[in-house]
Amino acid sequence: MKVLIQMGNVGDSIIDHLISPIARVEDIDEIMLVVRKPGPQIENIKYYCPPKCLRTIPGIAIIFEFFILITLSLCKNPGYIGGYLFFPHGLLAYIVAKITRKPIVIVLIAGPVELYSIASPVIYNPSKDLKLYGKCMLAILKSSNAIVTTGSVTKDFLVKHGVSSYKVFPVISCPNADRFYPTNETKVFDVIFVGRLAQVKNVETVLLSIKEANKIIPNIKAIIIGDGPLRNQLKEMLPELGIENNIQFLGYKKDVHVYLNKSRVLILTSKREGFPNVYLEALFCGLPAVVSNCGDITDIAKDGYNSYVVEDPADYKVFSGAISELLTNEDLYQRIARNVKDTVDRLSSYDNSIAWKNVINTAMKKQS
Repeated sequence: MKVLIQMGNVGDSIIDHLISPIARVEDIDEIMLVVRKPGPQIENIKYYCPPKCLRTIPGIAIIFEFFILITLSLCKNPGYIGGYLFFPHGLLAYIVAKITRKPIVIVLIAGPVELYSIASPVIYNPSKDLKLYGKCMLAILKSSNAIVTTGSVTKDFLVKHGVSSYKVFPVISCPNADRFYPTNETKVFDVIFVGRLAQVKNVETVLLSIKEANKIIPNIKAIIIGDGPLRNQLKEMLPELGIENNIQFLGYKKDVHVYLNKSRVLILTSKREGFPNVYLEALFCGLPAVVSNCGDITDIAKDGYNSYVVEDPADYKVFSGAISELLTNEDLYQRIARNVKDTVDRLSSYDNSIAWKNVINTAMKKQS
């Protein structure tokens, strides 16, 4: 069976996390992936992209992708069509699926926020009633054949709003264990942050946490991997906070696993997420983590067991305290690290290709 998936502009790691498991599902012969640019070479995945000259013009690129989807659906006869991130890609996939009479699977990778705003606000309140946009999107979800979420929090939200429980599947997207595993690298860095340097990632809290921890651990060393619109602004904060010798901005790196293995603790301060892939990548490399309670992360992150979970993403003193405890108490660090290994062992026995087979069976059954 062929599968047609719309993803738009995504990085290689997202494709590796989210699409590779589908490629391993029995009876899947080919995944036709409509994306802005070709990704990593993965068996059974074929990329379909707009011309290079159109990729940097989002509106035009989306229109081109729409016609690619229509053409592939009509000519290649996929078993189902999938869309990742509700607007615009899930919506685009939904329209094409309805036009060409194919089952539709929508994947919510950002969590409930996808029903609150097209622009994905940095902060939102999931307890508030959905407005017109959200009600329209909810109606589309209810008429979809299957829905995949990043965890139980998002599933519970959808079910509470009237989506049938049987068609909602929380699927864990584990990293590639051939790249993300503990090595014997010397631990050069105390703390590592990996992510886009944008408002939603709340990187200012990382800087403030390191400044605070530096009072307890002089010369603490941290690295920030990633790029984004706030990079220059954040770098300018270092001398203002007196931590220019404590934090390095390394930019975007493809070999994140190398830097994780050179670090002792992951910090994640996001204001919202679906499920942060980097958290699982860090666990698979053996790192304890200090994370904000965002999205579906507490499906895996257990406070005081394999991580420290901070309720308020702006509370840099709590982040700093947890980091300092881990870095100054070796017995505590080793206990958390052992629990990380136990968590990874449990996750490694979880075959998300089986979970995807259940998703596909539900979608195909509903269509028939």
